[in-house]
Amino acid sequence: MVTPEHAHYYGRDVFAVPGRVNDSQSAGCLNLIRTDKARMITSAADVAYWMGWESNPKPKVVQKELFISMTGEEELLFNLLETKTSLDALALEAKLPIRKVAAILFQLEMKGCVHPLAGKQFERAQYPILERTRIMTSVAISFAFSAPFVSAIVTSAGLFW
Repeated sequence: MVTPEHAHYYGRDVFAVPGRVNDSQSAGCLNLIRTDKARMITSAADVAYWMGWESNPKPKVVQKELFISMTGEEELLFNLLETKTSLDALALEAKLPIRKVAAILFQLEMKGCVHPLAGKQFERAQYPILERTRIMTSVAISFAFSAPFVSAIVTSAGLFW
């Protein structure tokens, strides 16, 4: 009975399976349950309940960020990535230290804007939507609705009807 006492002292969950009331081998578990030092377990569902596990976990829906906002340095490096470019070439062209360029490229990778390739090469992601594009699109849409007889407006984000 030392282990459950220590676990209770340290605030850990203690569980006990009750036995027959008149059985001497069940006296310890029944005593823990009676003194509220252990939770009574009668099935696996009890363990799942007390541990906070859901039997049918609902998958969390994570919505991707629609418009990606970038800092000035992130935008500079993103614009320099016209084609596959090496880390060293980006650092030279941006006039930034390699360690800083590597950190910025990592941030862009986490945002889904660039992809790393073998040999310290990087390329742009296929379809990143930037904050600047969203602003231009909203201006174009407001213009389209205010101008009579305008059937389509072409912006850097694409064609809008």
